Amino acid sequence: MTRAWVLLLLLSGAGCGTAPRQCNARTCSGCCTTSGECVGGSSSNACGSLGSQCQDCTRSNLVCSVGSCTSLVTPIGPGSVGGGSGFGGGSASVGGGSASVGGGSASVGGGSASVGGGSASVGGGSASVGGGSASVGGGSASVGGGSAGGAPVNPCLTNNGGCDVNAQCTNLGGVAQCACFPGWTGNGFTCSDVDECASGNGGCHANATCTNTPGSRTCACRTGFTGSGTFCSDIDECLSGTAGCSVNASCTNLTGSFSCACRSGYTGNGFTCTANTPTWTMETVAFSGGGHSALALDAAGYPAVVYHSESPRGVYLRRRTTSWSAPETVDSATNAMEPSLAASSSFIVANGLTTVVGTSISMSVSTWKRSASSPSWSPENSLSGYDRPDVAAGGGREHLVAVVRSGGALGQVGYSSRTVGSSTWSTPTILGTGASGFGPKVSASGGMVVALFSRSPDGLTLARSSNNGSTWTTTTVTTLRAWSWDVVLDPSGTVFLAYYTPDNGHRIILESYSGLSRTQQTIVDTPQGTGAGSMWFSGVSIAQSPLGTTHAAWLDFTRGNVVRYVSNATSTTGDYITETVTTADDVLGQTSLVVDSSYAVHLTYPAPSSSWSNLGYAVRR
Repeated sequence: MTRAWVLLLLLSGAGCGTAPRQCNARTCSGCCTTSGECVGGSSSNACGSLGSQCQDCTRSNLVCSVGSCTSLVTPIGPGSVGGGSGFGGGSASVGGGSASVGGGSASVGGGSASVGGGSASVGGGSASVGGGSASVGGGSASVGGGSAGGAPVNPCLTNNGGCDVNAQCTNLGGVAQCACFPGWTGNGFTCSDVDECASGNGGCHANATCTNTPGSRTCACRTGFTGSGTFCSDIDECLSGTAGCSVNASCTNLTGSFSCACRSGYTGNGFTCTANTPTWTMETVAFSGGGHSALALDAAGYPAVVYHSESPRGVYLRRRTTSWSAPETVDSATNAMEPSLAASSSFIVANGLTTVVGTSISMSVSTWKRSASSPSWSPENSLSGYDRPDVAAGGGREHLVAVVRSGGALGQVGYSSRTVGSSTWSTPTILGTGASGFGPKVSASGGMVVALFSRSPDGLTLARSSNNGSTWTTTTVTTLRAWSWDVVLDPSGTVFLAYYTPDNGHRIILESYSGLSRTQQTIVDTPQGTGAGSMWFSGVSIAQSPLGTTHAAWLDFTRGNVVRYVSNATSTTGDYITETVTTADDVLGQTSLVVDSSYAVHLTYPAPSSSWSNLGYAVRR
């Protein structure tokens, strides 16, 4: 408390004077001094007509407040008179002691008094009001710089306490403490930016770019990656379709990038690919190789061929990577003329065996198998009474079709299968009646299986199964004579087939079946003046490429015994374009056709020879 009556309290005398004046109970004015209290009474010292008189408050160690003697603070501790008394935690001494009001102390006659945390000295002491100091009769007082009964002045409220603009100012008892914000370094009065990117890429992902900013950093995934910047994952541009490779190019995803490469038969940078003029390269696989062979792609995508040879007599297999491997002997004692081949994790070869004892002819189908890693062939069980087999692999199963001979004549067509890895074929299921001397064909993909075989008396039948051969439906392809044919099933379940008929002109006909939808196109290849009923074409084969284009080949004896090839792969309108590949031997042999993942076309055929035909091979890139 800093009121002037504190000093007057110590200097004034007691009592009201003798002049009768009005006693103002509110202000202790009138006949009373500021140290007196207006009380009721009718003595000779009465004040005015109210009959009130004054009581000296100082005699009771009180002060006059609003007409009454009261204490400034509530006593909370023991005290003493003549030795000391305490108000609000302090003490008071009259005649050498001290008095504390509100936590301070007061001395009369050489002591000191503190009001509101300050101090006052009368007669040599000092008084502090509001944190300052004042001197009365030799003392001093200070105002504006300390505090009065409360917290010290907060220096952070002015100019951030002298701290840097990038620092936090904290008031510690009237003293400013400075600390640089996160992302800044210094003593608080001066702060400089920390380059977070200089260490550990700023905590950004290894495939992100760190950019330093004032007091922080930002992370952004690099081109080819996606994420928050603190985590980035590779974008597969090939899968998302954002690579922009040509439709005639292959797309390869790379970490943070991709590459485009024109497919075989095209030239360019991968984004623009121009079709080359395809060329055929010829090789000889075997001499005296006979007229029959079968091609398949192995598990690594390389072509493998099985063929019948007369010298030495038997069935052999060769694989081609950068060149042809040495011949592997599958069976050296067979007189089969038409071996067939299937390739998955294993190679499977099937032959029809003919045994003649006197006038008795015994027919059977035998198969051999070897793993892709070992060239050791193992014979398997045979199917008695069957001939002209064909094998395929797909849907986790291996499939076989063959014709039944009865008394030396061709009869029904049987289908057998087994799981991959088994060596025993199931009891054949009869699919229909086959009357032609050309064997049935089979193809499989996923859980679908198709078989194409001749029907009686003429024509072709297509059998289809969607459950790995458990049940079948049949469709009549044609009722015309069919002397050579082949069938292939693509992964979508569409069936493609090609066949030669000598009726109504010599024709190679291509057909496709997608569900109930059927399309047909005749490849017109009939010379003028050729009469019906003659064998002018032979060895028809068909294949599908991964791009969905159709390829077919056959032996053409109307043009001097040549291999003919047709495809819609290079046509901008989807039409089939026919070309001559090379000269063939003058035999009724086979062609075999596959297209690999690089879209190269592989073809085997009977090549010219002075005795038996050689096995020729052509590749188109």
